[in-house]
Amino acid sequence: MKNFSRIFELSNISPEENSEIVKDFEKIVKWVEKLKKIDSEDIEPPVVFSSIMKLREDNSRKFDYLEGILKNIPVREKDFFVVPRVVKNE
Repeated sequence: MKNFSRIFELSNISPEENSEIVKDFEKIVKWVEKLKKIDSEDIEPPVVFSSIMKLREDNSRKFDYLEGILKNIPVREKDFFVVPRVVKNE
């Protein structure tokens, strides 16, 4: 559980209340440890991009249709969407 204390802190999870989470984390760590033992030295990585999938050059363009998009927003404040609160502070 010491290994996960920072993760719990960052995610605002109390490990005492969620022992299943601790068990799940332990399973994941064991699985990763098993993967580390596999000898993959002579294994070629899979080819993700084929010759058809060429990367394009990044080009920036000026976007001139902002007002057209903003006029369709049901609730807005200046150039921002206003949405209902989803997460509540307790």
